[in-house]
Amino acid sequence: MKKSIITLALVLILVSVWTMFDKGNQVLALSGCCKTRNSTSSPWHKFGTDLESCKVKNQKDDDNVFKESGLVWWDMAC
Repeated sequence: MKKSIITLALVLILVSVWTMFDKGNQVLALSGCCKTRNSTSSPWHKFGTDLESCKVKNQKDDDNVFKESGLVWWDMAC
């Protein structure tokens, strides 16, 4: 009985941790805003869209939308 309770508790802890890490990046990313610029030397301007739209717009750049490079960037501090 005691062994099954410990096993169940461990399974619940593992599932909780897995869920937290699985959705952690999405939660952080959603707390920002999309920024665009005309060239790599131009200043950033808020694009005012959601993360998925920002990723689609970033596909033309073919870079990481979470890094401040290229023409489209998801600013998590925004």
